[in-house]
Amino acid sequence: MSWSSFNCTNPDFSVRSIPDDVKFDVSKNSLINGSEVFRNMFSICDVSRTETTETNVLDLDEAAGILTVLLRLIHEPPEEYDPVDFVPLDKFETQIPVITPTAAIPLPLLPKLFQLADKYELSQPIVRTLQTHLVAHKSTSPLRVYGIATQLSLDTIAAEASYYLLLPPLRTYSLADIRSIPTAEAYHKLVLLHSYRISKLREIVLGEEIFPHGYGECPAHKLVIEHAWDERRKEVAIRIESGGHLSQAVL
Repeated sequence: MSWSSFNCTNPDFSVRSIPDDVKFDVSKNSLINGSEVFRNMFSICDVSRTETTETNVLDLDEAAGILTVLLRLIHEPPEEYDPVDFVPLDKFETQIPVITPTAAIPLPLLPKLFQLADKYELSQPIVRTLQTHLVAHKSTSPLRVYGIATQLSLDTIAAEASYYLLLPPLRTYSLADIRSIPTAEAYHKLVLLHSYRISKLREIVLGEEIFPHGYGECPAHKLVIEHAWDERRKEVAIRIESGGHLSQAVL
């Protein structure tokens, strides 16, 4: 779907951009069904009863480019994103799959779409569809998705994105990247998440025995092997990152 152009096949009304003096032919019913704001406008002032064509024009203080996106979203709302490529995540897996959502709405465009959806009170089906497209980017741009979801109070989506933020470590992100997180509280939650997972992974490593329940124990070399294993697991534990695979810490 192209968001740079808009064309209505059965127009019966017009919307004009005041700043750019550009007029768009639109469907009045689409505006009414897709937006609470437009529905209220038409209920207060029934422009369909006017006698001249020019009065069937609604002037809006929006740039033509913004109206193009808004009208496209209302008249031709995108379909819900179907994450057919996503596989269920194993809660014990430390290797996190990254899947590019080629059919999803581009991530840089989504904040503007959500802003317009809020400003013009777009219908819930449209809003829910936008949310599915936001979720689609969770593995490729988790920090950005986390920031957008947090700003929109979409806690479930923020939680899903946070899973993919376990790698790389937060310290590797640039200041510009971190600024996409809207609040200090949201950032603090990520810091705690990383810290918690690191501590649990280290707990697992340090709790592993070389001879569990005595299996494979060699009496002649038991103490030497246990000492070597204890040194090795301590070395591995301090090299664990929150989203790294344990094999990476061993290498």
